Amino acid sequence: MIKQKNKIQKSIVLSLALATSIITILLVMQNVAAAGITSPYWNGFPLKLLPGESKDIQFGLQNLVGEDNITFRANLITGNDVAQITDKNATYLVPAGSKNNYLDLHITIPQSAKIGDKYRVGLSFTTITSGTGGQLNFGTAYDTYFDVLVQNTSQNTQNSTANTSSNTLYISIGAVIVLLVILAVVRRKRKE
Repeated sequence: MIKQKNKIQKSIVLSLALATSIITILLVMQNVAAAGITSPYWNGFPLKLLPGESKDIQFGLQNLVGEDNITFRANLITGNDVAQITDKNATYLVPAGSKNNYLDLHITIPQSAKIGDKYRVGLSFTTITSGTGGQLNFGTAYDTYFDVLVQNTSQNTQNSTANTSSNTLYISIGAVIVLLVILAVVRRKRKE
């Protein structure tokens, strides 16, 4: 009798926990941002170039949630000495459901730069909405920063290989953990 009562209590607690989790997930999903910026470089993953070297990079502009188009205005916050937005108009219309819109940024390291120099580049993306009477209202701002390191080519190759190896390791460990959790849940269900 006591075992059966404990089983019922355990079942009720698990049901409440599951219901709470589902409600929490649904509430969080309501607040998912409709827009986003993808960056090829970020804090901890810098762009590495030689003195005098140039590189063109792209930042992805996304609007994957919702039915409304979003307009972004891009501004260079820091790094004007090495970075330049190459698009003539720094305003970008991103249609609803799209992720294939890009801002082009040109980076040039001065010839006089020394190995070990570091330049900080920052971009701000502000959403713009149409207001009444033709006014523009500014909405959410997304800022992204990254470093540009002046290094020789052998350092670039070594660091690139190390980053790829560590990323693969983290992804593999994460996959194993998820698999173990799934197996534990399945075994528990079979015992009941």
